[in-house]
Amino acid sequence: MIEKTNIPIFFTIDNQYAPYVSCAISSMIENSSKQYHYKIYILHQNLSQGNISKISSLQCENFEIIFKEMKEGMELITDRVENRLRCDYFTLTIYFRLFIADLFPEYDKGIYIDSDIIVTGDISELYCHELGENLIGASTDHSIQDIPELVKYVEQAVGVKRQEYINSGVLLMNLKALREKEFSKKFLELLTTYHFDSVAPDQDYINAMCNQKILYLNEE
Repeated sequence: MIEKTNIPIFFTIDNQYAPYVSCAISSMIENSSKQYHYKIYILHQNLSQGNISKISSLQCENFEIIFKEMKEGMELITDRVENRLRCDYFTLTIYFRLFIADLFPEYDKGIYIDSDIIVTGDISELYCHELGENLIGASTDHSIQDIPELVKYVEQAVGVKRQEYINSGVLLMNLKALREKEFSKKFLELLTTYHFDSVAPDQDYINAMCNQKILYLNEE
């Protein structure tokens, strides 16, 4: 029997987003190629046993679901105004994606996806893109491009051209390169030293730190 290639896919959730991730995984299973083995990692904060059981029930022949509670290493990220999503509310889970490379040294490459999505095609096609020396693969974020205040923020505060600003909800991650660049360590140094005001903290840091090392993906 030929051993199937593992494709690691990461979600970061709390109890509020548990129902959405179930829909995301279900759609992924429905459209997946049988040539691969998919390892779904749920990085979570205080996920209830009930939700763990519901999500686990989705496991099937080529989909394995693994849970990892994020307890340690997050102490430096606190509920400060500049750490809130759109300066509105604080959720630690948005930062988990920034630590995936260090948490999973067994992988050189992986996919991160926000939980509130539906996968309409074969996710392995995203994984098969060659990243080269790029740190991530992602698509540009058009939601900011026609709003003058956000364009000014992206270009003058984040320091990225509007057409180069990416959405961090779907990421193909060069985990090996991110480890070599000590990405998570440098992120924490920036976060705790300068306390930058930000609109979308996780996304803004990814844009600022990965710019010029991004493979721009077809939006489909």
